Amino acid sequence: MSPLTLCRNCGAEVSGLFCAQCGQETRVELPTLREFVGEATGRLLAVDGRLWRTLFLLVFRPGQLTVEYLNGRRKHYVRPARLFFALSVLMFAALKLGAEPLFLSAPAAPAAPQAQAAGSAETDWTLSLVQQVEPRLQQSLDGRFRGPALERLQHFRALPQAQRARILSDGLLRYGSYALVALLPLYAGLLQLAHRHYRVPMAGRPQGYIAHLVYATHVHCSVFLFVPLALLMPSGGGSLLVLLPLAWLGARAEHRVYGGTLISRTLRSLFVGLSYSVCLLVAVFLMLYGAILAAA
Repeated sequence: MSPLTLCRNCGAEVSGLFCAQCGQETRVELPTLREFVGEATGRLLAVDGRLWRTLFLLVFRPGQLTVEYLNGRRKHYVRPARLFFALSVLMFAALKLGAEPLFLSAPAAPAAPQAQAAGSAETDWTLSLVQQVEPRLQQSLDGRFRGPALERLQHFRALPQAQRARILSDGLLRYGSYALVALLPLYAGLLQLAHRHYRVPMAGRPQGYIAHLVYATHVHCSVFLFVPLALLMPSGGGSLLVLLPLAWLGARAEHRVYGGTLISRTLRSLFVGLSYSVCLLVAVFLMLYGAILAAA
């Protein structure tokens, strides 16, 4: 029996290290510096072993983390919502840091033909964004803007290419986190729609919407781990070094969580992937619209 018989938080009687009513520890002495730092990092990043076990399952046993969660084995792993938040923050930070060096060295005025030829060899995703997306974006904006919005569009078109690239990439980074939060439940809804009927019942297979949401969260977390690696890869064939592992992870996770035949898994994956790609493309264009409107 602890000398402290009443919880300092809720006033209930306690008989151990933690209060049975509110969960607060019965020890009220101030922690040491080591305990204070360990508690902070453990609560925020789960560095007490749960984080590494969680990342190991995400990368090397795709889908198993979802199976563990649905089967009630959750103590030794990071919860889906916390993992989604932490990895998304790290991903956007890596994208932001990867874009900064190009902008710091980009010329503000048009360069000579030799410099332009050298600049065309840049593989940074921000300049490729201008070269590939901006023409279609501006074409879709023609005739849609009126008044102040049209003035902002014209102001955007008059800016140098490097500055336009920065505006568009900053818009994606600014609104990307909100878009991911909005698209996550949509992805779970597509999963539920694709897996409504099963010809062969399977124990442990996700049935309700929340179960699909857990799987969708883990899929997005796997993507968050591999996206920063794309910054280190050269354009062209180097991107396959990121896309191929992601495709393998998705196929293995689908097999481990949902089961079924190869044909049924392929058809369901195509339906979910194509539908989600359309939604993602719409979200990207909306974010670019917002970045242009806020550029003035």
